[in-house]
Amino acid sequence: MKKNNILIFYVLAFLQGLVFYSSVCTLYRTDCGISLTQMGLIDGVLCICVILFEVPWGLICDRIGYRKTIVISNGFFFLSKFAFYKATTFWGFVIERVLLGIASSGLSGCDTALLYLSVPKEKAIGAFGRMSMFGTLGMCCASLSFSLFFSHDLRGAALWTAIMHFASFVISFFLVDVKEEKKEQETKNSLLQTAGTCKKMLPVLIASLLLTESMHTLTTYYNQLQYESVGIPVQWFGILFMIMNLVSLSTGLLDTITQRIQRDHFMMMLFVMAAVLSIGIIFTHSAILSVVIFACMVCTESMTYALMNDIENESIDGTPRASTLSLYSLFQHLGMFFTGVSFGVAADHSLTTAYGLSAVFCVVGLISYIFWYKNRSMLVKKEEKESNP
Repeated sequence: MKKNNILIFYVLAFLQGLVFYSSVCTLYRTDCGISLTQMGLIDGVLCICVILFEVPWGLICDRIGYRKTIVISNGFFFLSKFAFYKATTFWGFVIERVLLGIASSGLSGCDTALLYLSVPKEKAIGAFGRMSMFGTLGMCCASLSFSLFFSHDLRGAALWTAIMHFASFVISFFLVDVKEEKKEQETKNSLLQTAGTCKKMLPVLIASLLLTESMHTLTTYYNQLQYESVGIPVQWFGILFMIMNLVSLSTGLLDTITQRIQRDHFMMMLFVMAAVLSIGIIFTHSAILSVVIFACMVCTESMTYALMNDIENESIDGTPRASTLSLYSLFQHLGMFFTGVSFGVAADHSLTTAYGLSAVFCVVGLISYIFWYKNRSMLVKKEEKESNP
């Protein structure tokens, strides 16, 4: 039964990656008269919704189970894509973000928790990497389909995206719940224990937020503006988006990479790479080099997501998993509101300012990650010394 869960999650990741308008999402909104500042505000609405619903969803998930929560959330996910298809105004896109916020807060942590419990712990990184890989395959297929069928029919791209998300909603009914063994030390103070766990994890949550949001913002929104500035025709956007996402299939190799390079050391390398890429794009006026840099950014972001899923689930010991993961996500989305608005203001000034801000965020993230890593190492050594006096 657990093996079926793994296969279903891979299928869900593929179907939900079939967002046929991804490669032109910025142009899609600007065609409806939405400015970059309004896009930042719309994404801010998403963050607020996630913040409002994140913890309640975590408590609900711990009560009704992972499967039911995923099914309901995927239902809202489908509705959000249908709302995007129907949206033509600022408020239409706001409604889409509200529905997406409800869906995202429900799925956040719940899907990765069920997958984590469905595989042996030593194989979790590989499972997260492969789930990310299948999501990327879906995005690649969507990008190719856009170039072949939807380059002159953006509304059609949005409609077929909604259809694929309806299919994922139906398939999620076939998931099976996996109950986690509760430890004897769990008490009524589990909420306080959860808060304590989150406090210890706060530096690494901030670090991952700064890196992933920087890479996501540059590769999702501003890459299209960079392509235009270096003279790449819009007809190539879908193909370029597919090529860049093919690079992120490297998440399927995370098992092999982390066997050769210690996980935390590899994470630090990703922060350095992200900062260098952010600075590099400032001085890039070549079309080919721009594509290469953005492809590396996509790869860095996807690997960070997969590794963070393992770090977050590994940190949970004796506390309700869904509630703890929801609190993790809550802290991160509080930060996403700040980063989203910051990038919006920076980009309205110039793309160079936005790229510079990304580099600063990545450096700050590296410092925060090193701080968390050293504190955790000291705590582990202390516990080992106490257990072996």
